[in-house]
Amino acid sequence: MDGPQPHAHLARAARLQGAQRSVRRGRDLQGVLFQRAGRGVARTGEHKERGREKAGQEEGREEEDEEKDARHTEEGPMSRFDSLRRLLEADGSDPDVLYMMAQEHAKEGDNEEAVRWYDRCLEACPGYAYAYFHKARALESDGKIDAAAATLREGLRVAEAAQDKQAIGEIGAYLDELEG
Repeated sequence: MDGPQPHAHLARAARLQGAQRSVRRGRDLQGVLFQRAGRGVARTGEHKERGREKAGQEEGREEEDEEKDARHTEEGPMSRFDSLRRLLEADGSDPDVLYMMAQEHAKEGDNEEAVRWYDRCLEACPGYAYAYFHKARALESDGKIDAAAATLREGLRVAEAAQDKQAIGEIGAYLDELEG
């Protein structure tokens, strides 16, 4: 089948949530994506090659040392932003990485920058329903209620077209709350 699968954004969102949990546990985001590359999930040849190399390694101390080295620069631990920027250098159109960059900005309270990154994510993958949801949250946090509601309406249309019942429910409930 040509083009993206209708529910591909759901699989990406599930993988994204797993990656975000791993990052919160202190694991390097780049390492998580490289591990996924070994299972054929990454998009770039470099990630796939590194993933194959990692998949062939034995579990144990050697792998732990490599992960520890990957998480640190000479100045100390690598920030999430640094990890994401490195991934963007490899594939600047990966909607998962664009979404994660938006999430990091939102978490830091920089809603204006978060909205720009959500827009980039949606430009790369217009069917990424949860990017609409979180973009609306960032807009609402900045007091832009009308723009947030318009974003949710657009996201709802996308979710309905994909027959994504979970996204329809969540976006619809948020829209009702916002307009109610």
